[in-house]
Amino acid sequence: MQRLYVAIASVSKCGVIVDSSKAASGAFLLREGHVEPYLVHVVRDSPAVVFAWSKRVVRPEVTDRVTYVGRRTTLRAAAGWTARNLLCHVVEHTGVPRLLVRYESLTSDPRRQMERIVRFVDPSTTADLSGFDERGGSQADTHGGRESRPVPAR
Repeated sequence: MQRLYVAIASVSKCGVIVDSSKAASGAFLLREGHVEPYLVHVVRDSPAVVFAWSKRVVRPEVTDRVTYVGRRTTLRAAAGWTARNLLCHVVEHTGVPRLLVRYESLTSDPRRQMERIVRFVDPSTTADLSGFDERGGSQADTHGGRESRPVPAR
């Protein structure tokens, strides 16, 4: 993983690489190498997550056939939410800087939250968010460039 990030930085000439994976374990693995990881911990209200994980949703990243995201029971969703968020706290205690961003704040005031994120990664930088519209950009409700919507159960 280290080699991949170093190669991306070398080829792109970018000082910051954004990895949008949802697992904090990547930041944990990167902390001992040539990459300086920062963890932006986006946390959503747990009842909303439990509700979302109970719905039948098409996986937008699979384009050659229709497949669905696995649904979870209330107990399994609550346990998963707790474990994922707890891991973010554990990673922070290993020396990886962590910024908590509430999903609801991100959706209600995306420009302000993006400015917080940019300052977190590099306090000397000001964010150029001129491409944001009032809702926070055209990708606000998409994953992988396609909308992710619940599908009625059959």
